[in-house]
Amino acid sequence: GSKANHSYWTSISGINSETSSTAVGDSQVALSLHESTQMLFLFSDEWWSKGWSGSDVLKDMHDRKVLGPKGGISRFRVIDQAFHQEFSDACMITPLWIARAVGLTGPRNPLDTARDIHLETLDFLTALRRL
Repeated sequence: GSKANHSYWTSISGINSETSSTAVGDSQVALSLHESTQMLFLFSDEWWSKGWSGSDVLKDMHDRKVLGPKGGISRFRVIDQAFHQEFSDACMITPLWIARAVGLTGPRNPLDTARDIHLETLDFLTALRRL
Protein backbone atom coordinates (compact mmCIF):
# COMPACT_ATOMS: atom_id res chain seq x y z
CA GLY A 1 0.00 0.00 0.00
CA SER A 2 0.88 3.60 -0.42
CA LYS A 3 1.90 6.00 2.33
CA ALA A 4 1.47 9.07 0.13
CA ASN A 5 -1.92 10.72 -0.21
CA HIS A 6 -3.00 10.10 -3.80
CA SER A 7 -6.58 11.36 -3.29
CA TYR A 8 -6.22 14.75 -4.99
CA TRP A 9 -4.34 13.39 -7.99
CA THR A 10 -6.67 10.44 -8.50
CA SER A 11 -9.81 12.56 -8.00
CA ILE A 12 -8.90 14.91 -10.86
CA SER A 13 -8.00 12.05 -13.20
CA GLY A 14 -10.55 9.40 -12.24
CA ILE A 15 -7.72 6.90 -11.79
CA ASN A 16 -7.70 4.36 -8.98
CA SER A 17 -4.41 4.92 -7.10
CA GLU A 18 -3.80 1.23 -6.51
CA THR A 19 -4.61 -0.13 -9.97
CA SER A 20 -3.91 2.95 -12.12
CA SER A 21 -7.08 2.30 -14.06
CA THR A 22 -10.69 3.34 -14.11
CA ALA A 23 -13.85 1.39 -14.77
CA VAL A 24 -15.54 2.09 -18.10
CA GLY A 25 -18.62 -0.05 -18.50
CA ASP A 26 -17.70 -3.59 -17.49
CA SER A 27 -14.00 -3.36 -18.34
CA GLN A 28 -10.92 -1.72 -16.88
CA VAL A 29 -9.26 0.83 -19.17
CA ALA A 30 -5.76 2.08 -18.38
CA LEU A 31 -5.70 5.84 -18.45
CA SER A 32 -2.34 6.63 -16.99
CA LEU A 33 0.55 7.67 -19.14
CA HIS A 34 2.91 6.20 -16.57
CA GLU A 35 2.06 2.67 -17.61
CA SER A 36 3.46 2.97 -21.12
CA THR A 37 6.07 5.75 -21.09
CA GLN A 38 9.58 5.89 -19.63
CA MET A 39 9.81 9.08 -17.59
CA LEU A 40 12.36 11.10 -15.64
CA PHE A 41 11.06 13.37 -12.88
CA LEU A 42 13.62 15.82 -11.51
CA PHE A 43 12.55 18.00 -8.61
CA SER A 44 14.34 20.80 -6.85
CA ASP A 45 14.94 20.25 -3.17
CA GLU A 46 12.81 23.36 -2.65
CA TRP A 47 9.71 21.84 -4.30
CA TRP A 48 10.33 18.42 -2.76
CA SER A 49 10.59 19.83 0.77
CA LYS A 50 7.36 21.79 0.25
CA GLY A 51 5.53 18.78 -1.24
CA TRP A 52 4.64 20.71 -4.38
CA SER A 53 3.42 19.33 -7.70
CA GLY A 54 2.63 15.84 -6.45
CA SER A 55 6.27 15.07 -5.72
CA ASP A 56 5.33 12.83 -2.80
CA VAL A 57 2.99 10.79 -5.01
CA LEU A 58 5.60 10.43 -7.76
CA LYS A 59 8.25 9.36 -5.24
CA ASP A 60 5.84 6.87 -3.74
CA MET A 61 5.07 5.42 -7.18
CA HIS A 62 8.79 5.22 -7.94
CA ASP A 63 9.52 3.48 -4.62
CA ARG A 64 6.70 0.98 -5.26
CA LYS A 65 8.02 0.39 -8.81
CA VAL A 66 4.77 1.46 -10.48
CA LEU A 67 6.16 4.60 -12.15
CA GLY A 68 6.53 3.83 -15.83
CA PRO A 69 6.32 0.50 -17.61
CA LYS A 70 6.94 -2.65 -15.57
CA GLY A 71 10.67 -3.39 -15.52
CA GLY A 72 11.39 0.01 -17.07
CA ILE A 73 13.81 2.78 -16.22
CA SER A 74 11.49 5.57 -15.09
CA ARG A 75 13.07 7.61 -12.31
CA PHE A 76 12.31 10.14 -9.63
CA ARG A 77 15.19 12.27 -8.37
CA VAL A 78 15.59 15.33 -6.14
CA ILE A 79 18.43 17.74 -6.90
CA ASP A 80 19.97 18.38 -3.49
CA GLN A 81 19.80 21.96 -2.15
CA ALA A 82 18.41 23.28 -5.45
CA PHE A 83 15.81 25.97 -5.89
CA HIS A 84 13.18 25.62 -8.61
CA GLN A 85 14.62 28.53 -10.60
CA GLU A 86 17.91 26.65 -10.92
CA PHE A 87 16.34 24.48 -13.62
CA SER A 88 16.61 27.60 -15.79
CA ASP A 89 19.79 29.17 -17.13
CA ALA A 90 18.86 32.48 -15.45
CA CYS A 91 20.67 31.41 -12.27
CA MET A 92 23.84 30.62 -14.20
CA ILE A 93 24.02 34.03 -15.88
CA THR A 94 23.05 36.10 -12.84
CA PRO A 95 25.94 37.12 -10.56
CA LEU A 96 25.82 34.75 -7.59
CA TRP A 97 25.76 37.50 -4.96
CA ILE A 98 22.65 39.03 -6.59
CA ALA A 99 20.96 35.66 -7.13
CA ARG A 100 21.39 34.75 -3.46
CA ALA A 101 20.33 38.20 -2.23
CA VAL A 102 17.01 38.05 -4.11
CA GLY A 103 16.35 34.34 -3.41
CA LEU A 104 16.90 33.21 -7.00
CA THR A 105 19.34 30.47 -6.04
CA GLY A 106 19.99 28.24 -3.08
CA PRO A 107 23.16 27.61 -1.07
CA ARG A 108 24.90 25.71 -3.89
CA ASN A 109 26.55 27.22 -6.90
CA PRO A 110 23.99 27.08 -9.74
CA LEU A 111 26.71 25.74 -12.07
CA ASP A 112 26.98 22.70 -9.79
CA THR A 113 23.22 22.32 -9.73
CA ALA A 114 23.12 22.54 -13.54
CA ARG A 115 25.79 19.84 -13.73
CA ASP A 116 23.70 17.54 -11.50
CA ILE A 117 20.62 18.15 -13.66
CA HIS A 118 22.69 17.48 -16.79
CA LEU A 119 24.18 14.25 -15.42
CA GLU A 120 20.81 12.88 -14.22
CA THR A 121 19.28 13.66 -17.61
CA LEU A 122 22.19 12.22 -19.57
CA ASP A 123 22.19 9.04 -17.47
CA PHE A 124 18.46 8.59 -18.07
CA LEU A 125 18.73 9.20 -21.82
CA THR A 126 21.69 6.83 -22.09
CA ALA A 127 19.71 4.11 -20.31
CA LEU A 128 16.73 4.84 -22.55
CA ARG A 129 18.81 4.32 -25.70
CA ARG A 130 19.80 0.86 -24.42
CA LEU A 131 16.18 -0.32 -24.26
